[in-house]
Formats: sequence, C-alpha cells, structure tokens
Amino acid sequence: MNRTLSAADLAQVLGIGERRVRELAGEGIVTKTARGRYVLAASVQGYMAYRLSAAEGGELGAARAAKMSAEARLKEHELARTQGEYVPIADVEEMLRAPLEAIDVALRTAKRSHGPALAKRLKLSAAEGMAIVESVTEAARADCRRAIVDLAERMRDA
Repeated sequence: MNRTLSAADLAQVLGIGERRVRELAGEGIVTKTARGRYVLAASVQGYMAYRLSAAEGGELGAARAAKMSAEARLKEHELARTQGEYVPIADVEEMLRAPLEAIDVALRTAKRSHGPALAKRLKLSAAEGMAIVESVTEAARADCRRAIVDLAERMRDA
C-alpha cells in the first residue's frame, strides 16, 4: 500500500514548510491524494527531481525533472492498480452496464405492465392510469440519471 502523509509530515520530511508543500502539489511536483494527503514515495521522488532540475538549471534539467516526476506517478498508479486500490473507469463502466440496462428496461416496461392495473385499482380510464405511471416512470428515470451523474462525479473526483 502507498504510504501517505499529511502536509505537515511531508513538509518535515522534505525540510520545507506546509505552504510550500501545497504549492508544489499545485505545480504537480508532489503527489496529493483526493483526501488531502500526500503519497510519500512519489512526492519525495518528484521533489528530488525538482531540486535536481533547479541545481542543473536550463531546459534539460527541467525536462529530466518532469520525466522523473511523470515516471514516478505512473509507477504509483501501476502499483495502486496491481494492489487493487485503483480500478480503471472502463472496468467500472462495464461492471455497471448490466444493472443500469436492467433498470432502464424495468422503467420502460412499467408503463405497459402497471398502467392498466393502476387504472383498474383506482377506477380510472386506461389512459389516465397510463398517464400516472408514465409520470412516475419519468420521475424515477430522472432520479436514476441524477444518481448516475452523481456516481460518475464521485468516481472522477476520487
């Protein structure tokens, strides 16, 4: 598992201030997780590459630092995936496809299957029963869409 530290702890490890840690995270030099913590190995590697670049100066040093930082992030992602901490979005989409399709089919068939029964039970015309079921179905469909969008946003932010 990737060890993470708070900004204060990472600042202490790197010998810099917490504010500088946050600035370096904004520049992509240290690796911040979604929960406001910092990945130790990737952050130290990124900071070392950054310092090396500053010491060497010039575009070549900056390019080397960027490459080292990118490679460190890539290795962190690969490790997280290997350890089951990260699941590619395509895998999640595939996993959710069948249940979402089943919900869609259920909502589409609700009107046909429940409309006449509702009309009979409430002593309404078939058209009125169908209209009520259609209204409820559309509301449920909208709720499902909102839930799916919310889930997608949470997955993207995680």
